[in-house]
Amino acid sequence: MEQLLKQFTLIDFTGIFAPGAVMTLALNFCVLDLTAPFKDFFGENAVMLALYFLAVSYLLGNALHQSGACLELIWKVDFDHVSYCKSPEIQAAYQRCFYTPMPTDIKTAGNRIFHYLQRNSRPERIIIFNSFYTMSRTMVVTLACLIPITIYYRREALVSWPLALQLLAYVLAMILFRCRWSRFEKKCLEEAYLQFSFQKLDPKETPKPGQPA
Repeated sequence: MEQLLKQFTLIDFTGIFAPGAVMTLALNFCVLDLTAPFKDFFGENAVMLALYFLAVSYLLGNALHQSGACLELIWKVDFDHVSYCKSPEIQAAYQRCFYTPMPTDIKTAGNRIFHYLQRNSRPERIIIFNSFYTMSRTMVVTLACLIPITIYYRREALVSWPLALQLLAYVLAMILFRCRWSRFEKKCLEEAYLQFSFQKLDPKETPKPGQPA
């Protein structure tokens, strides 16, 4: 249960709920009143309104998260899996875990390695890097959605410096989160291969320091 709570706090909050909350507030104040249907049924109940906000934020966050996953198929960063899979430490770990030599198909080998880590051990560092990577990816989608919302909200003053500066801030933030997306995805990859290199390692053996070459 403790591990489940950790995963919810890190991944669900940073990657789903936080972007969803930003989008919920933006839609509520700039486009339409999301609280109106709630108030028609429940009235001015602060506790129920807070729960309603949490539910809507989580649902919108899930939609943004899935959109980010689709975006990743188009805007995917290519990492060098070959250099990891060809290292002696990774190949030895593959033999220990799967009782077979590393296949020549690097994509198949990499998928099998990550499925093994998901099923058998998911170290906290991988969870942390994955949560920041997911949040950054989802925030790119969220900021992209905020641009048309802002233009619609300020449609009466489209040609103005405040609007231009606000849109520029969104674009710069998108670039920043795109860089963080790549950075933490790479860190997650490096940590996963490093952790895999230690799987089923004989306690008498001394693991080599640093990342697998």
